[in-house]
Amino acid sequence: MQVILGIVVVVLSLLCWGGQAIAWLAPATAVKLTLMEAEEAVEPTFWADIRGESPWDAGRWSSPGFC
Repeated sequence: MQVILGIVVVVLSLLCWGGQAIAWLAPATAVKLTLMEAEEAVEPTFWADIRGESPWDAGRWSSPGFC
């Protein structure tokens, strides 16, 4: 049971990391996949916040010390 739970946690973490990595590296693709909103749909301050957090979030998900 613990092995199954561990596999589920790893798979869910990889999904989250993949979404953040796509938002960071390919924002147009992230908009098409509805992972984030288009720049025109949000206020400039919020858009800057989203783009600024993407590298941090993508790095955090892949770092064992933060998981």
